[in-house]
Amino acid sequence: MIIEHDFNDAADWGVQEAPDHAALIDTTADYLQERWKLNRPIAEDLGAWIDAKEELASESARSGALARVVGVLIHMGGDLKVSVYGLAFAVGMNRLLKWPTMTLAAEGLGVTRAAVSKKAIQWEDLLGLKRSAHMKTDKAREKYSEAQKKNHWRKAGASSVSEKSKVCEVVHWDPNVPAPGTEDEDQEEAVA
Repeated sequence: MIIEHDFNDAADWGVQEAPDHAALIDTTADYLQERWKLNRPIAEDLGAWIDAKEELASESARSGALARVVGVLIHMGGDLKVSVYGLAFAVGMNRLLKWPTMTLAAEGLGVTRAAVSKKAIQWEDLLGLKRSAHMKTDKAREKYSEAQKKNHWRKAGASSVSEKSKVCEVVHWDPNVPAPGTEDEDQEEAVA
């Protein structure tokens, strides 16, 4: 039976690089025996201990990352779909989505591309991920931001430096603070 896929090559599957075949074949014990000239029983015992420690550390890291993601999704204000798409772009799962590019996702979700991009950046920062290949570098984003602040259309009507600084104020995202409009009515009444 032949199964046909819509994928043309490995790049369509999201494969970033070829697997290390030697690492797939060799065990930790083989490496220890080769590198440190250990006899086989000691290499196997030490290899099993190392593998168990690495698996425990990996499991702990995965569960910690998942706990952060779920916690943020539960407490996050705004559009949940935009947040989930931002997460997918941040972790490189965009090829599995209904809309595989940020532009298509933004159009499909009814938001701007910048909104999806900002969510992806927030997730990358929160999870400590490297910037995706389809994202601007921090330096390029800063340069673009400065140019936008300098040439902003609202600045033409600003008469003083203090008004200009209000227009250009940058607010950093804090996942622990609820988004505007998501506070309880009791809190709003208490403030009023």
